[in-house]
Amino acid sequence: MQLAPDAVVLIVEDEPIIAASIELFLTDLGAKDIHVARNSHLAFALIEHRRPTLALVDWQLREETSANLVSRLRELSVGIILVTGYSESQHIGEDWVGLVVLEKPFGEDALRAAIARAMSTVEPVRHDK
Repeated sequence: MQLAPDAVVLIVEDEPIIAASIELFLTDLGAKDIHVARNSHLAFALIEHRRPTLALVDWQLREETSANLVSRLRELSVGIILVTGYSESQHIGEDWVGLVVLEKPFGEDALRAAIARAMSTVEPVRHDK
């Protein structure tokens, strides 16, 4: 799955090495407009400035979960991939059923498949208004 050239991608990850690895994978898949936030506060600021097409969100950020951020991204009809080092059943509650979960560590093929699943659930945004 190649990302559209105009796709805006948000990575929310508190581990710099993991964020850089995800960014590299996304670049290989054609992403050009990538933004990285190390916590939900920075991510909220970014999404208020520019609505992402796709967001890869680490579920457990240092001292918080990404629950509020994920709720806001859902309201904005953003394709969401929850990235976690924990199994889905252990860590992510029933409120998030239906979201794409990508368990760490993962490779480019798993990321490509997750992007395809996440983007298939999003309605396109019309820019002609």
